[in-house]
Amino acid sequence: MVMDMKIQMKRWMAAGLCLTMLLSGGGMLLAADTTTPAIVKTYTLEEIKTLSGLHATQVLTQEAENKITDANRFSAEMDYYDALYAASIVGAPGADSMLEVARMSYDNAIENQQNAEDALLEVQLQAEYDGESRFLAYLEMEDTLAQMDKTLALQAEMLRIEKVKLMLGMTTQISVDKIALQISELKTNIAAMKNAKILAGFELMNQIGQPEDTVFVLAGITEYPVLKEIFDYETLSETAYLNSLTLKQLNNAIEDLEEDIDEGNLFAAQKDQLAAQEDKLKLSRSQFSYTLKVLTQNGIYNLAASQTNLDLLKGKLALAQKTLDQTKLMIRLGAAAPYTLLNSELEFLTAQNNYEKAVHDRYLSLRSLNLLEQGVVAAAPANTGSSEV
Repeated sequence: MVMDMKIQMKRWMAAGLCLTMLLSGGGMLLAADTTTPAIVKTYTLEEIKTLSGLHATQVLTQEAENKITDANRFSAEMDYYDALYAASIVGAPGADSMLEVARMSYDNAIENQQNAEDALLEVQLQAEYDGESRFLAYLEMEDTLAQMDKTLALQAEMLRIEKVKLMLGMTTQISVDKIALQISELKTNIAAMKNAKILAGFELMNQIGQPEDTVFVLAGITEYPVLKEIFDYETLSETAYLNSLTLKQLNNAIEDLEEDIDEGNLFAAQKDQLAAQEDKLKLSRSQFSYTLKVLTQNGIYNLAASQTNLDLLKGKLALAQKTLDQTKLMIRLGAAAPYTLLNSELEFLTAQNNYEKAVHDRYLSLRSLNLLEQGVVAAAPANTGSSEV
């Protein structure tokens, strides 16, 4: 009997120990979590800019094109040396004409290689700007979502109050239903904005050569790069014209055609054909020159307008901050209902988001003008969802 009691006691103790271990998560009874936590990478504006210049699709495409032009130049060079050797052999039939053709092909290959190298530099600069634009657009999406969430919280509180008023006979069911529908619509918009943010994240990671499902956060911007800020139309348009790779290539092509036409060993029909090509290139040059002038004028205007807008929104932000502080004080004094704080916080957040977007717009305006001064036409800023909710 005593022996049976001892055995039963041991069983109870063992069961108690197992239960304790289960509840505490200790020992080997609970399977260890083998899931590796995702590594969250933080990117700064400068990092996105640099990586875009290295890994953007348009950069990689141009690099592939450059490899082709390098191979073509090497092949043309070998053909030229072969023709040169053939020409050195006395009596080789057609050697001189073959040498001339090989020389022209080699010269063209060298010119194409140089154009490709210049194009790569321009594409890299454009990709850097595109990366910065996407970075800022993503931050604005995050701000917009925060603003929408705050709006949802305010609407939910208004719905609660309206339901209480309905119970007291101070409102109608129609008013309650109206607010409920507004909440449903806002939730739909939030879901759409979240999806747009996911896609924007995919595009941003693709821009810098990372898998689209990379887990990342963007660092807030505390200081922007120092850029030239003073531009005048005449100087900028002239500098953009002189530095434009497109115009440089057009000018070279026109000069080559003029030389071919002036050689004098062409038939009239051939000269007419080359002259028509020359006229077409001159028209393209004229049109692109006009485009540069338009971009210069618009760029200078947009910079001035962005600064005016920035000053205006800075004032609105300061006013929203004062209103928020006043609302908090009124609530502490019992002179305002607690839900009014949500409305003041929303107004402040909206003013803050609008101001931050204005800062981004001014920075991108400066970047595009600095690029234009180098003869580079920057792409349009990436689209973002509206900050108005």
